[in-house]
Amino acid sequence: MEINMIIPAAGKSSRFNPGKPKWLRTHPNGELMVEHSINSFLNKDDIKINIFIITLKEIDIEFKVLETLGSSKIEFKEIILLKNPTSSPVETIYKGIKKSKHIDLALPCLLKDSDNFVEIEFNKNTLKSNFTVGCDLNVFDVSNIKNKSFLIYNDLNKVTDFIEKSVVSDTISVGTHFILNTIEFIYNIEKLLKLNIDEELYVSHVIADMILDNVQFNVVLANNYIDFGTQNEWDAIFKKHTTYFIDFDGTLVYNKGKYGENNWFKKNDKPIKNNLLLVSELQKNGGTIIITTSRCSSLKKYITDFLKEYNIFPKDIICNLNHSPRIIINDFANTNPYPSCEAINIPRNEDLTKFFNYGK
Repeated sequence: MEINMIIPAAGKSSRFNPGKPKWLRTHPNGELMVEHSINSFLNKDDIKINIFIITLKEIDIEFKVLETLGSSKIEFKEIILLKNPTSSPVETIYKGIKKSKHIDLALPCLLKDSDNFVEIEFNKNTLKSNFTVGCDLNVFDVSNIKNKSFLIYNDLNKVTDFIEKSVVSDTISVGTHFILNTIEFIYNIEKLLKLNIDEELYVSHVIADMILDNVQFNVVLANNYIDFGTQNEWDAIFKKHTTYFIDFDGTLVYNKGKYGENNWFKKNDKPIKNNLLLVSELQKNGGTIIITTSRCSSLKKYITDFLKEYNIFPKDIICNLNHSPRIIINDFANTNPYPSCEAINIPRNEDLTKFFNYGK
C-alpha cells in the first residue's frame, strides 16, 4: 500500500526561543525534531510512505532547509517551498498540495504535526478507513491542555465532533489524521477557505465539516504520546535525556582506595542502594549515564558487571582520572538553554536522593 505523508511546517515557532524553526531543532537523540516526530510510522511492512514537508522559501534561505533535510536519515519525497506566509495550517497544506509536483491525489494522505511523537497500531488494517489519532488524558500526562483540540466520539469509536481550545472530553487530538480520499479533503478545505472565517483554521475544522457531510472518521488511541509543541515541553524532553557524569566510589559504592587491605582490587564493593536505584531510574527515563572513576581501566569490566546487577548500563566508563576536583564545561544557547551543565556535590557515601532535585 502507498500513501502520502504531509507535514505542514510553515509556522513561526512563536512558542519557542528565538532561533531555528522548532521542527529543525535537534532532539537529544541526535535526530531533527521532524525526523523524530514521524519515526514510528516508517519502515512498516507493505506500506510505502511518500514524505512531503511544506514550509516557506524564506525559512529555506535563512536556515538551509534543503541542505539540512538532505543530510538527515529520512528520504523526503519533496520539500515544498511556499513564497508567502500562510494564515493557518490548513492553508499551508492546501497551498502546498497545489504547488507540489509529486503529490498523487489519488493516494490517501496521512497528515502529521511535526512537534510531537505518537505511536499507534499502524498497519494495512488501520488504513482501511479514515481516522484521527486521540490521546487519552487518563493514560498520558499532557501539559497545556487548554490549548489542545478535544475529540468527541461515540461508543463505536466514530468521531462526532472536534472542539478547539475547550476542555469538553478526556481525549485530545494529537494532530495526526488519515484521509482515504485526498480530493474530497481538498474540496472541503476550499469550501472553508471561501467562507473567509476570521479565525485560524485547523485540520480538525476540515474533518468536522467532512463529518457533517456524512464522512466517517474513526478514533485510534495512541499507545505512546510525547508532546513538544512549546519551549517548556521541549526543555522537559532535554531534562529527561540529560547526560549524567557519576562518580563510582563514594557515590554508587562505599568509598575505597587503591591502597590498603580493603582496596579496589578486592572486588567486594558495598553498594549504596538508594543511589543505584536512582541512577537506574534516570537511565530508564531517557538519561545517559557515564561513570567516572580513579580506578584503573583493568577494572572497567568489573564495574560494568557490578552496575548491570542494578540495571545500569553506562554509555561509557572513564577510568584513570585524577583524585581531584572535576569540572564540566559546556556551551549554552537558545536551543540548549542556560544552565547547560550543573554540579551536585554530596558528602562521601551519602544518600544522593537527599540532594538530587534536578528537573523537579
